[in-house]
Amino acid sequence: MILMGFTCKPRRVSITALPAGTTADRNTMIEYLRTTGKRFLSLKKDKIRLKDCLLMWDNARPHTATDTREFLTRRDVEPVKPSPYSPDLNL
Repeated sequence: MILMGFTCKPRRVSITALPAGTTADRNTMIEYLRTTGKRFLSLKKDKIRLKDCLLMWDNARPHTATDTREFLTRRDVEPVKPSPYSPDLNL
């Protein structure tokens, strides 16, 4: 499984590949968000805060877990919920 985050302006990418056979759980998601946030904030130019990012998530358990929601709430991050009629937007 590959977790990927990117921004449009400025163009930045954060990619994490999980070992084969590993599934993403709430701890994996929180750690990914934490390290991505640190990477984006450590940029010397055009720092990016997580709360300025757009998170396109579905209703997967790691996305809706209480720990994950609390982590995002503490950072003022509000994930975007895709329309139930457009599942292909979250590939």
